[in-house]
Amino acid sequence: MNNDILNIIIISSLKDGTGNTILANRLKLIFESANKSTSQPKTISNKQYNVILFDINKTIDNLNDLLQSLDNRCNGNGIYLLGINAYRVGHLINNLNKKYLYSLIFGGTDLNVASKDEAKQKIMNQCVGDAIHLICLSDEMKSKASKLWPNLISRMIVITPSVIPNVTTTTTSPTTSSISDSMNYYQLFTNNVIQPPIPTDTIEELSSKSTMKILLPIGIRPIKDPLFLLKDFSNFSIKYEQQQQQSNNNNNQQQQQQQQSKFKRIVMIIIGPCLDDSLMKELLSTISQCNNIYYTSSIPHHQLLQLIAESDVVVNSSIDEGLPTALMEAMHLGTLTLARDNSGNKHLVDHMGNGIIFKTPSEFTEQLEFYLNTANTEHIHSLISKAKQQIDTKYSSANEISQYLNLFK
Repeated sequence: MNNDILNIIIISSLKDGTGNTILANRLKLIFESANKSTSQPKTISNKQYNVILFDINKTIDNLNDLLQSLDNRCNGNGIYLLGINAYRVGHLINNLNKKYLYSLIFGGTDLNVASKDEAKQKIMNQCVGDAIHLICLSDEMKSKASKLWPNLISRMIVITPSVIPNVTTTTTSPTTSSISDSMNYYQLFTNNVIQPPIPTDTIEELSSKSTMKILLPIGIRPIKDPLFLLKDFSNFSIKYEQQQQQSNNNNNQQQQQQQQSKFKRIVMIIIGPCLDDSLMKELLSTISQCNNIYYTSSIPHHQLLQLIAESDVVVNSSIDEGLPTALMEAMHLGTLTLARDNSGNKHLVDHMGNGIIFKTPSEFTEQLEFYLNTANTEHIHSLISKAKQQIDTKYSSANEISQYLNLFK
């Protein structure tokens, strides 16, 4: 095999709807696009890349077989591993038959969850210790990693992620068919729990301009805390609808003006994979006791981007975060972000500067009231504009591409 061909095996979770999967696919696109590019300077890279995505949920035998096959073709040269999530990758890399060069990309779970568990920390220590590069997605993540592995700071590099390049969005309101397709794309969860179909009249309401759509893209696992806002939001949405009905039935013009909202109804749509069966059941039980909240499991990423662009607000309710992909996508696509107060979210969202931060469910509903008051419309538009500007400059795809290609030149 030609020595100018580098085989890069990206080891990651490939479950639909997770940030790691989105990152893995974007990295594959970066390297494959470099093969076709005529504009990349030769000083960056003169290699051709053969990129293979390997699902972290496969066995060590599967990985050894893949590596042996590549070894036979390239005499052991030109193979590099790029792992996303040090703890989960460690289960595989620590047990390979033969050592290969590799780099790691830290996930938020590594630094915020696994590092607090002695057994998981031990697995990460071994994996991290032999890595050539330790890639952090933000300065804040590098600071956390530096405290865990102070002797490895020299290997740590910050490569800020971007959103998928060339995202196409529409500026028109969502159609019934687009919402219906997205909400009903999967009817079965991985644990065989079936989401009841949404009635046709509800689908029509969801697609209406008179319905405010709040999107919560979230993997169902404890650190994401999917239950955090639900009861408070449900009560708020019921009260809001009652106020709107009273306003419509009242001929007092002054009271109608005080309502100052174009929306008749508010709904929350939760989208994401089941990553914890017990929590999934609790979530479904809670939703069944709430109003105006709907759940659907993972949908294709391009459809999720469409929903983000067509929603009024995108929410993050996580206890802790690394660098939340969905918030970045929302900011890029021009949708207001409401994010829970944690270090990862605050790295992106500046309260009342380019988005809104809340600490409690009651603060969340207070911020919804702020959004609904049309007296604040100009301020909201300013937040959205500043958010998009930040993402498109600080988190540009050009910077991400050049940094990853420089690692493999």
